[in-house]
Amino acid sequence: MPQVIPAVVAAISYVGASAAAVVAGTATLAQIATVAAVGIGAGVGSMALSKALTPEIGSQGAAVRWEANPDAPLRFAFGRVGVKGNIFDAAIYGPDRMYVSFACTVSAAGPIKRFVTFRAGDYVMSFDGAGAATNEPYRGEMWLSTRLGAQPDTALSLPSGLKNGAAFPGWNSGRKVSGSACYMVTLGENSKRSAYDGKVPAFLTVIEGLFCYDPRLDSTYPGGSGSCRLNDPATWVWTENPIIFGLKWALGLWEGSTGKGAPQVDYQVGGIGAKVEGVHLASFVEAANISDANGWKGAAWPSTDDDKAQVLDGFLKAGGSSYAEISGKIACIHRAAPRAPVFTVTARDTAGPIEIDTASSKLNRINTIRPRYWSEAHEWEMTALPEVTSSVWQEEDGQGVAVKRTRGADWTFVPLSKQARELSSLQISNSREGIRGRVPLRPYMDPEPGNTFIFDEPDFALSELKCIVLDVEDDTDNDTVIVTFETETDGKYPFAYGQTASPPPAQELDPYDPTYVTPPASGDWSLSASTLTESGTQVPILLVEGLVDNPTADAVIFAYRPYGVTPVPDWTPVGQDDPTTTKREIGGAITPGTQYEVSVVYRRGNNFSAPLILDPVTAGDLTTPPTPDSVDGGVHVIKNTVVPSASSYVAANIAGNGTTRVRVAEVVYTTSGSKLVVRYNALVDWRHEPSGSFTLYTEVRRQTASGTGDIQILQESMAAPGDTADGITAKWPIDLEDTPSAGSYRYYVEMWSTVDNMTSQNTRSRFMSVTEQRTNT
Repeated sequence: MPQVIPAVVAAISYVGASAAAVVAGTATLAQIATVAAVGIGAGVGSMALSKALTPEIGSQGAAVRWEANPDAPLRFAFGRVGVKGNIFDAAIYGPDRMYVSFACTVSAAGPIKRFVTFRAGDYVMSFDGAGAATNEPYRGEMWLSTRLGAQPDTALSLPSGLKNGAAFPGWNSGRKVSGSACYMVTLGENSKRSAYDGKVPAFLTVIEGLFCYDPRLDSTYPGGSGSCRLNDPATWVWTENPIIFGLKWALGLWEGSTGKGAPQVDYQVGGIGAKVEGVHLASFVEAANISDANGWKGAAWPSTDDDKAQVLDGFLKAGGSSYAEISGKIACIHRAAPRAPVFTVTARDTAGPIEIDTASSKLNRINTIRPRYWSEAHEWEMTALPEVTSSVWQEEDGQGVAVKRTRGADWTFVPLSKQARELSSLQISNSREGIRGRVPLRPYMDPEPGNTFIFDEPDFALSELKCIVLDVEDDTDNDTVIVTFETETDGKYPFAYGQTASPPPAQELDPYDPTYVTPPASGDWSLSASTLTESGTQVPILLVEGLVDNPTADAVIFAYRPYGVTPVPDWTPVGQDDPTTTKREIGGAITPGTQYEVSVVYRRGNNFSAPLILDPVTAGDLTTPPTPDSVDGGVHVIKNTVVPSASSYVAANIAGNGTTRVRVAEVVYTTSGSKLVVRYNALVDWRHEPSGSFTLYTEVRRQTASGTGDIQILQESMAAPGDTADGITAKWPIDLEDTPSAGSYRYYVEMWSTVDNMTSQNTRSRFMSVTEQRTNT
């Protein structure tokens, strides 16, 4: 007699458990499992919470519905999903109408990769090569055939060996569903009506969905490697990367016998359908790499009834990204890991005033999220997780008292609980970035959404703040680009992944200090040991090379001291140079074989930067010239000739230091014992304004090259008038003779005043030389 099962064919609409699994309690972020060191985050954007935190996709939960609906939308399987499908044909047949078959589609735009498992009720069924069930409780009473949805494909096969040769009425090889992955399940009731107890079991098939084009595996794409090609779906790969899903959705889902799913060929059945020229592939590649590095996955079953933009947003948010437009193209901008700054912004780069909002709305500053995700372990239902929050955030918002500001977040295309918690944490962190604004920039800056940059201008009160570009508008009338930006705090990433216990403090404005001078950066200057060669003698010096990378500095000041000496000696100044200086040779009392360190300081007006201390170096050796040629055992020198021996010239200004002696010039020479002529010349401008007398001293001294036997050779003094002409401005010549014994000597000049409160102490264009007058011996 007829069985009860066929009664369900007339109007099947099976719905599985509708209540989402809920895990009670609240999880702190410290309880989130540690993941890969590469940080992943929520999508780029201003996080305007007037919109939902996560996309609203109408098909969420549809995977657990089994419907017979001729008007059902097409659905598309991405990643690993568990679905029931949509019945597109069914029949009751056989003796006593004991058989019923259901033909169901699970994904359009095929092929999919494979059918993984098929479950009937609580039982995962196995089937032999003929499609017959091989395990209880439905062994011998259930048959299954599947098609992956190739383009084109063959019709679903019918079960063989049914009683009396029963077969699905009207089914033949022409019943193809090319492009749609599908299955046919056939149930057979026995005479005792005990196989199914008159009920259709709840079916669920787990499948691995559509293949995707991945530019990273395409050797024709810059940086790609592999045989994957956009116009050849046979080369596409199966993936669980949600960003690659988003790329496929943006390019559209297609069917047809010519292109076999290739974009812009045959006819479109889903997705957005943009041409590849309208998609910013590089942004998708970058976000996909980060998603893979963090072990994030996607799983989705969207339909043609869903809003296309919402589906794209869902894919991108599952990979820690958001939709943006770059140069008019569909782009994927990740806010998923710390980014290296692409450019800096100084005053000269701006084209108008900066608008800054430092008061983030309390409505937007959430501190708790109740996340849900699509859980395979919970029958492919949207499943609630413990709250993601931090007591630090709560107490901050409550001014010392824990206060929750809670929002729900449905991560519709996220199949991993850890991933949903991490995304939620970053969603909170992004909502709490405290500084947002707009800045007009010169067009040569060429910013793009997702770029990070540093404000490098103390006058902005934003110095050293790291920001991210949220949006770029072209202001062609004023030949500028308007950048909407938000601070970007790198510390939120390790906190979101459970690598640190507390969230980082928000970045704050830095009040402008007019006395602050930006110091030299590490790497701007280098120190090495070098030598100067003078008449065959090599004298050890310290060589400082670099570049003043501070446009407001008006001088660079060098000083040196021995390294590793106890007690630590004072710095010995060697003068102030113009900011265009790129090299400074430091001579003076440099002892061979001794370690020295050098400090570099920038000056602006009367303000000085913190010093940059260069790593110490060891001074080289002092070498003497070769013995002169001899004639008959004696030194042969043409009688009464003057031999130039050594000289130095420095054009840059060196400032005095009141009553403290300042060395303004020096030269080292090795003599054979003949008479030496020592000359010194400089342009001198020393003043004591508005009035007041002082005396300017100039002294020439000699010591050995190694720094011993320091003696005075000459001391001169000149008094200022002391009235309105209270300064000394002159060309300062000194010309003297000295006849030391043979050896190497350092001659140097020091200048100082009898008062400290000088207003000008400038000595420049300094020239010093030593020549030896030799006679034939």
